[in-house]
Amino acid sequence: MISLLLLACALPPEPSPESQTGDTGYLVLSSASPRSTSGSPNAPRTGLKESSVSKPPDQVEQTEHKLPQTVLWGDPHAHSGLSPDGCESPEADCVAEVDGAPGRNMASRAADNGLDWFALTDHVEFGEYIDRRTGEHIPIWDSMLELVSSARSEGDVTLYAGYEWRDCYRSGTHHRTVLFESASVCTQLRPPACAKAKTPKETFGLESYGRRSDVGMTEARGLEQLLQETAEQPECETRWVAFAHHSAYARPGGVDWDQSSDRMDNELLLEIFSEHGSSECVDLDQPGCEYWVNRGQYQARGSAQAALQAGQMVGFVAGTDSHDANPGSTEDGPGPVAKLTELDGKSVSEVTFQAAPGGVTAALLHPGQAPYKEAVFDALLARHTVASTTVLDGFELWVRDPMGRIFLPGDQLPAGAYRLHLNLPYSYTVELVDKEGTAELVDDWFTLQVGEPRYLRVRLSFDDQEHRIWASPFYPL
Repeated sequence: MISLLLLACALPPEPSPESQTGDTGYLVLSSASPRSTSGSPNAPRTGLKESSVSKPPDQVEQTEHKLPQTVLWGDPHAHSGLSPDGCESPEADCVAEVDGAPGRNMASRAADNGLDWFALTDHVEFGEYIDRRTGEHIPIWDSMLELVSSARSEGDVTLYAGYEWRDCYRSGTHHRTVLFESASVCTQLRPPACAKAKTPKETFGLESYGRRSDVGMTEARGLEQLLQETAEQPECETRWVAFAHHSAYARPGGVDWDQSSDRMDNELLLEIFSEHGSSECVDLDQPGCEYWVNRGQYQARGSAQAALQAGQMVGFVAGTDSHDANPGSTEDGPGPVAKLTELDGKSVSEVTFQAAPGGVTAALLHPGQAPYKEAVFDALLARHTVASTTVLDGFELWVRDPMGRIFLPGDQLPAGAYRLHLNLPYSYTVELVDKEGTAELVDDWFTLQVGEPRYLRVRLSFDDQEHRIWASPFYPL
């Protein structure tokens, strides 16, 4: 795990001695000797043999360039007991105060799960949390920012503030996750959610969470406009990113990419996997599309492939959507969630469980590039991301064209032939998938056609479990 806070004063690094940038701005590998970096992953490569898909061009030097790639693993979607459905203590009916202040153990748990960063994204429609032991009214947003500041000062894991938002267009069913780069986020960047939606307090008479009284946003574009305008103001200046999560599931909040009201003008990312399941495919009967799908709630027009069909240039992320204050907890199966009810005049929280184990996101840097303070957000905003069902030590992924130029998942790039560099310590199968769900096997080289986005889906198995990797699509010009 790499502590980004130790690099707080660092600037983005200059290109390494083994690389140079040509007139095109692409990273070009030279023929210099491989660099030795202490601690760099050197896991055995399997499956990289001569391709049956396309032969490598004659002008390509058939040597492997061994520049280490920094990969920063994170969870962009995690909740604490500051959310009404948070369940930090499932053994005590999800009462958050059993272990003290909500969220206080999240950073250490994220570190234990192998993360470099995560985002605290409790629900935006609630203003205060009321401690059931003391009756103290605790402002939720202030408490979240205190957790962010504390985690960053300790330096083990970089924590980002954010929230889960839902619109008013369809009675508050469309959800978005918003992340901010700055540790100090002004209140104006936390807009209200749908005022029409019933809250636990309104439904059950509960007194643990106070609903905000301000008026909700109506559509995703309204949220986008507010974030754009407010984040440019000097007192609120910060970078941000918003993405649709569990977008292919009607409950708790799906998307229809054919509906303009469901889209932002500038979609950058999409959560393809979480504890709600996979949101990958339009046709669930296509080979490879059966993985962790909750068919009873699935709506195909909210899938990642439907987004590509609608012309959205999105990158892929995965999160746990954990509600037990345990970011990156993909190994313990579907996580617990609080279901608020009222019994004999008293409010209680029953424990329910989600549908899938959840996932994590790899923020990718260029080979040979050292980590720096802004690296995670630079990767998110460039779509240089890979969604995975688990943290993978030694993982590397990029592609190289016949001139030696390096491209990362999410890039716009010239159409043509590309050689895959994929480093995994397990046996695996790689598929190149188009927006219709048609997949072809890739061994080494593959070809991209103009205007036809493709993404890499990797299937691998270890410890008697099947895992998946979804790399952000390449967008050939």
